[in-house]
Amino acid sequence: MPDWLRYPVELIDLALAAAALDPAAFERASANRAAALTVLALPFLAGASELLGQAYVLAARRVSRAQAAASLVTTGLVYVAGAVVWGAATYALLAAARPGPPPDAAILGVVAVSYAPRVLSLLTIAPYYGEFVNRALDAWMMTCVALGLWVVVDGALWAVLACAAAGWAVSLSTRRVAGLVLGPAARRLGVITARRRPHV
Repeated sequence: MPDWLRYPVELIDLALAAAALDPAAFERASANRAAALTVLALPFLAGASELLGQAYVLAARRVSRAQAAASLVTTGLVYVAGAVVWGAATYALLAAARPGPPPDAAILGVVAVSYAPRVLSLLTIAPYYGEFVNRALDAWMMTCVALGLWVVVDGALWAVLACAAAGWAVSLSTRRVAGLVLGPAARRLGVITARRRPHV
């Protein structure tokens, strides 16, 4: 297999395994810092996919191809930032709750690979049941996070889930504040990001 093809193939394999709730996928994603950084591509793809799922927004604004591409990249980067904040907040809470938490890269790897179901956000474009699909993908992603943290964190399940939920809330709040601060400037440049979603 050519080297340039190895990374996307391995990423797809890992994403499918995580979406199937395979514990080994979370162990691979949290193995080291390099693995955690590698799977940050999944939040990026999830953000771009979600904006494509709201393609009517791009169509209504009649944006140019360059603006559409910039919007996809921006939304993807927003999701990457959200995953990093979520991982950092969860790590900080775990460190405060119990001695000897796992490495921060392990937590980030779990959170990032758990965005695998969200790569299907394009399906939310469907009329009538798009919102149901959105909520189902949210639940699927949160299930991935819960299982992944339970796999890599040696602790009580309720404490792990509480830290993950609190980290998600911090990440969501950060994203909303960033949207309020940066949104006007982005709109002036014709850059559009996904809206209305209750997750990061």
